[in-house]
Amino acid sequence: MAKGSPQDKKNAQAPPSAGTICESNIAEVEDEALERVNRAIILIEDALARWDNASEKPAGLDGQAKRYRRLLDDFNGWARKMLIAKNSGDDFNTRLERLREFIAICRDYERGE
Repeated sequence: MAKGSPQDKKNAQAPPSAGTICESNIAEVEDEALERVNRAIILIEDALARWDNASEKPAGLDGQAKRYRRLLDDFNGWARKMLIAKNSGDDFNTRLERLREFIAICRDYERGE
């Protein structure tokens, strides 16, 4: 049978898709999510500090600043929870639920809630 034949492709085990979270990679996914949240926290804090220190604030952007503050609070709470739980030995489903909480925070912000 020639290399690269359809039979070889059937026998090769496909790697999990980028969206698949399993017990073997959940720590990596948690680390990446926490890293992204930490970067976002820094950027949001900087933006809010600039907003707070601005002598003239553009009309109509108060609502956006409030949304940023809420997102910052939610991200800080989630990151704190992640750091506390990091070495707790929680089971896979508990860890997966924490990642779902992160997704919910992002979706709520995106929807304007």
